Amino acid sequence: MNDIMEIAKRDRKVMELIERSDCRIAAMGWTVGGGQDSADNEAMLTLEIGGRFYHITINLDSKVVESVEEEFFG
Repeated sequence: MNDIMEIAKRDRKVMELIERSDCRIAAMGWTVGGGQDSADNEAMLTLEIGGRFYHITINLDSKVVESVEEEFFG
């Protein structure tokens, strides 16, 4: 789990979000395998930052953040 958070912290956008407010891990999951149209070895990390939730997709093979998206409820 710490490895995944460390990869996320290397991303500029994630760092900007974390620096603004307190951060906690709300959820974490993995996909392994996948088909032709889906990525292999991904981690999905959901962070709660300042009362908002952000989904972060991390490619575990290349150890880079692929996307950061805010979750909107409603």
